[in-house]
Amino acid sequence: MVIHKKSNSRESEIEGFNIALDLKNVQLKDYVTIIPSNIKLFSYEVFSPPRGSFLELDERRGVLYTRGFVNYYKTYPGGYVPTPLKIRLYENEYSLEEIAKEVLGLTKMNWNNARLEGKWPITLECAERVGEILKYIDTEQNPQASYAFYMRSDTAPILAV
Repeated sequence: MVIHKKSNSRESEIEGFNIALDLKNVQLKDYVTIIPSNIKLFSYEVFSPPRGSFLELDERRGVLYTRGFVNYYKTYPGGYVPTPLKIRLYENEYSLEEIAKEVLGLTKMNWNNARLEGKWPITLECAERVGEILKYIDTEQNPQASYAFYMRSDTAPILAV
C-alpha cells in the first residue's frame, strides 16, 4: 500500500494508517509526502536540470524534478523555471530511489492532458480535482462515495458541475 500526501504526516496519522493496514493484513507499505522543494539544482550544460533528475538528501528525503529539460525536444518545454518536488518517506519498504522512479512515472498518467508530463503524480492530482468538485456539494446531500464517479469519461460525462 502506498499513500501519497501533499503535507507532512503526523504521528497519529501514521499510527492510524498502520492500524487500518494491520486489520487488512497489508504487509508492504510506503507512506510518502510529496511537496514543492525549496532546493534547486543548476546545470551548466542545459537550461534546466533534466526531467527525472534526482538528488538524495538522506535515506528518507530527496529532491525530484518531474519537469525539466527533455532530451527528445532538446529544450525545457515549460514556461517557467521548474520547481522540483521534495519526497519524504515516513515508513517504507522500497528505497527512496525506487519511490522517486514511481512518482516520476505517475506524472505521465494524466490521459486528460496533452502534456508529456505533469508536475504532480496522478494520485495527488486526481485527489485535488475530486476535492475541487466536492467543495461545491451541499452538506445536506449524500455525496457519491465511489471515486470513479468523479472521473472524466471520454464517452459521456460522469458528473456535471
